[in-house]
Amino acid sequence: MCPSALADSDAMRKDQSALPRLSAQALRLGEGIAAWAQRYRYIDRLVTLGRGFNYATACEISLKVKELAYIASEGYSEANFRHGPIAAIDRGHPVILVSPHGKNLAGMVDMCQRLNELGAETLVISNNSDLLGQGRQAMTIPSTPEWLSPILAVMPGQIFAMQQALVRGYEVDKPRGLSKVTITE
Repeated sequence: MCPSALADSDAMRKDQSALPRLSAQALRLGEGIAAWAQRYRYIDRLVTLGRGFNYATACEISLKVKELAYIASEGYSEANFRHGPIAAIDRGHPVILVSPHGKNLAGMVDMCQRLNELGAETLVISNNSDLLGQGRQAMTIPSTPEWLSPILAVMPGQIFAMQQALVRGYEVDKPRGLSKVTITE
């Protein structure tokens, strides 16, 4: 939100003002995400991929999956993933790709195709029909400017983490090993 304040841009403020309505739309995706959680309830590992603005989104989704559902999960930049970690992907390995429209989309479409060739279970969170069409599972988020897309793209991933925990019988409000206080020594 700082960019719009610093830029003193009416267009950016207008885009921001649409976020409550668009967020409500993104939250309504919960039913479809619950189906994802049921389908993938036995997974023990997960990779999440993003790039640019949505690299942090992929990392946040991975973290929530670890914290709530206790699944070994790693978030990567798509660019870094293709140069090494992709070697660990085999048939059935679930991979969430987060890439709304934007300058990094072509690389994510290419990565999704490569993962499909390897037999991975590709779950796509996007608002781009080309990428959505590549995923074995797809979740369409509302369109917004790329700089605001992480706010909407993270919601399905966080709901997925919560639903994974629930189908496994875990208490989402009291995950083990988490503390509300960070202790530094």
